[in-house]
Amino acid sequence: MPHAPSSSILPWLACCVRCLLLVSLALAAAPLQAAPDTTDTTDWDFSRLMQDFSQAGSARARFTERKHMQILKEPLITSGLLEFHAPDRLEKRVLKPYEELYLVTNDTLVIEQPAKGSTRRFVLQRYPVMWAFVEGLRSTLAGNAETLRRFYAIKLQGSREHWRLDLDPLDDAMREIITSIRIEGAEARIGTIEILEKNGDRSVMAITPESP
Repeated sequence: MPHAPSSSILPWLACCVRCLLLVSLALAAAPLQAAPDTTDTTDWDFSRLMQDFSQAGSARARFTERKHMQILKEPLITSGLLEFHAPDRLEKRVLKPYEELYLVTNDTLVIEQPAKGSTRRFVLQRYPVMWAFVEGLRSTLAGNAETLRRFYAIKLQGSREHWRLDLDPLDDAMREIITSIRIEGAEARIGTIEILEKNGDRSVMAITPESP
């Protein structure tokens, strides 16, 4: 039976969850090249948005993230690369102001911190909350609306040309880390992702897709 993480490691895992959410949700709607717009938007809704997500496939993008923390007067700014390789590889590579790698492949999470000479590996099944997040994100990348609804209360507003998707965790354990995820975009591209944490901190990531 999986064991819950200790109280000392939970805040660190919370940070990892936040990073993986940003990677997955950004790349789910950031294809390398926009497909020709042949969609009838008359009945555009969450299901049609998920169809757009499912067409993203493998992708690569640049990010700039601003992390607003109550203990800091100014936001912490990081930037780097995001990658997704279907069907199950997610990667966030921080390049500035330090180097750090978050990588999920199959059922394993790897965290590399070169400056500390540290590499940590986690089997997701041993951390049920993280596992649930990762599986939910993989379903997003696959355009699996049914599974996504198992994890979040979903609210979509706007039009295909300018929309906002709010994802509020349903599980109590998830809500101990993240209260809401707000994603804004146009068609099959995301402009910004805002993640609100229970402790009052928040992060805002700007996404710029790029070719390999």
